[in-house]
Amino acid sequence: MRIINIKKAEPALGGISIEYTDCFEVEGELKSILTEMDKYPWGKAGFENIVKTFSRYMAKLWKVHPFRDGNGRMGRMWHTLLLSKWKDFFAWLPVETLIHERQNDYYQAINNSNTNGESTIFVEFMLDTIRDALFELINSENKNNVGINVGVNVGIKNNNLEDKLFSIISSNPELTAKELSIAVSLTQRQVERIISKLKEKGKIERVGAKKNGYWKINRDS
Repeated sequence: MRIINIKKAEPALGGISIEYTDCFEVEGELKSILTEMDKYPWGKAGFENIVKTFSRYMAKLWKVHPFRDGNGRMGRMWHTLLLSKWKDFFAWLPVETLIHERQNDYYQAINNSNTNGESTIFVEFMLDTIRDALFELINSENKNNVGINVGVNVGIKNNNLEDKLFSIISSNPELTAKELSIAVSLTQRQVERIISKLKEKGKIERVGAKKNGYWKINRDS
């Protein structure tokens, strides 16, 4: 357990540090949170309540930061463990991988929740990530779904998916990757892979931020 005060510059937060719990208060804060968690009926609660409740505790644990390193990984593995107690298949979901790929958004969601004094932003981030992990699991198991599983993961019909996504982006350049994933019934991760290919081919480029920017279309490419 950490015995010194720390600051960690987070690139996702513009280089500033989250205001972590004072080292002399870490043990007491940690015991309080774990006691609350131990009393919660994880095995009986519904999925949405489990995710909301754990996300609130996750934000609190992150602020306490009981260890000098590895706090995020520990929390995410704990998250998977609790979800798997509710439904076994959660043990096989790539939640940790998806969070690692969206690390900046993950840190930003935690910081915003701490700043606002409530966990809605982080809960929504985790629900979106779990949704995408579920999509990936379904797609990988659905051997007959050639349009999604084979088309995205193996490469067959990949051009058709690129053309479809390019068409949607051309008509709606303000859509985010998350919104596009809903429009084409793919995971955000899969859409981001196709977007990367479209960008490599020079067909599109992003102007501005993720949420408030737009796609510039290059039809001559």
